Amino acid sequence: MVQISEAANGELTGKIVKLFHNPDALCDKCEGANKGKPINGLTIMWGLKKDDEGWGRGKILDPKSGKVYSAKAQLTDAGKKLEVRGFLGISLLGRTQIWERQ
Repeated sequence: MVQISEAANGELTGKIVKLFHNPDALCDKCEGANKGKPINGLTIMWGLKKDDEGWGRGKILDPKSGKVYSAKAQLTDAGKKLEVRGFLGISLLGRTQIWERQ
């Protein structure tokens, strides 16, 4: 479960607030300050700024691989879902996930 927060400047961040499988997992493959940190409570999405299509120009961390990707997001289904895309270079080379509001 990821908690999405919007700062006063409109910037989005996302933090893992609950792991359902392996809740004690550590970010062993992460680099820098996140290396070895618990994935539960880890900020995995940051720096997304409001644009015409939603939010863009941010970053997203894949805790399984430890890799950081460029990210963009947009609300869908009348705000019930968030389409999150992580990508390398151009947005054509990446993966999209649909996150549902809880």
